[in-house]
Amino acid sequence: MKRNISLCLLSIIVFGQMALAQNKKQTVSSKIEKVTVFTSGAQVSRKAKTNLVAGKSELVFSGISPNIDVQSIQVKGFGNFTILSVIHQRNYLNEQKRREEITVLENQKESLKTKLRVERSMFSVFKNEETMLTKNQSIGGSNTGVKTADLKEAVDFQRNRLSEVLMKQIEYERNIQKIDSSIRMLDYQLKALNQTNDYATSEVLVTVSAKEQGAASFDLSYFVKNAGWYATYDLRVKDISSPIDLSLKANVYQSSGEDWKDVKMTISNGDPTESGVAPSLKPWYLYF
Repeated sequence: MKRNISLCLLSIIVFGQMALAQNKKQTVSSKIEKVTVFTSGAQVSRKAKTNLVAGKSELVFSGISPNIDVQSIQVKGFGNFTILSVIHQRNYLNEQKRREEITVLENQKESLKTKLRVERSMFSVFKNEETMLTKNQSIGGSNTGVKTADLKEAVDFQRNRLSEVLMKQIEYERNIQKIDSSIRMLDYQLKALNQTNDYATSEVLVTVSAKEQGAASFDLSYFVKNAGWYATYDLRVKDISSPIDLSLKANVYQSSGEDWKDVKMTISNGDPTESGVAPSLKPWYLYF
């Protein structure tokens, strides 16, 4: 009997600790504050605020690009707590937020597909009418004749109506070709925007230990690979005797899976993968 009571108490303690651990795991919302774009790659800086409880807590920074360099992750904390560990993991259940441009293009495609079905239906209606007019060639009965005026009126009606039907078919065929062409162009653009089938996101798990309950703020930075910029130049001159106006433009691109809207951006021509330590140069001595 005592053994059963001990097992029950042990189960209660274990489940109680598990429930306590689950309660201390919280998702922290972060916002991109600054991005430094290099010729290959970009450094992303995020900020976040949350409230911590006393003891150990596991903070989950979600919605981060999956194309990050894991070794570049840096987390700084401000508050009365200690950061114990920083772990990176991928989340296949939480997909990336789709780019607004992709959503707009997909809506346009669905609208064109609906319009295409209507055009094809109308083309089929006039095609059936053409078949009916072509097959219905007999006028009057087999034993009764047809007056010349009636025959002329019937022929004129069939010719005019058949001409209208054929012109309508040509019009709908032209519309169908235009819509097909527009849908193909949208498919090409969507394929270019959706270059990868991996829509998973990243998560950074930060374990902290706080002596007491209180507010905490974090700075999270990391390096993403699918980004960069390239230079283009504009040459403008009024005439051959005037000086040349040379303008340098930086064309930024990124497919990191993150939204950089309203973000403070800096362009750099440096290489973040190079070491910041100055090399030691050995002199060469020439002898004659």
